[in-house]
Amino acid sequence: MVRGGRVITPPVTDSILEGITRDSLIELCRTELNVEVVERSIDRSELYAAEEIFFSGTAVGVGPVIEVDRRKVGDGTIGPIATALGDLYAKAHARKDRKVPAVGHALLSLARSRRRLAPSRLP
Repeated sequence: MVRGGRVITPPVTDSILEGITRDSLIELCRTELNVEVVERSIDRSELYAAEEIFFSGTAVGVGPVIEVDRRKVGDGTIGPIATALGDLYAKAHARKDRKVPAVGHALLSLARSRRRLAPSRLP
């Protein structure tokens, strides 16, 4: 969710999937878009006042949400942060832009440190 120009995402303790895609998107927000990312619980009522909402996953990358409970999110169109983040993620995933870190490669060091996996288990 985006409010006040900041991306707000639930912490992993709120029963969400802790994954490389999520870590990659947080990293891209912070390093490539210079957007602050705040990890905290989100109340359902906050969704109605959000400027943008998007979800993420390996298959979809960034999936914009333009309506919640038949109420428009923001102005009812895909927002600029979701658009830019989706484009960056797609480029990083496909390695079309060598200036953008590769998802699942350069960002694996972040995943290794967070998950404390043995390097031999990661490519």
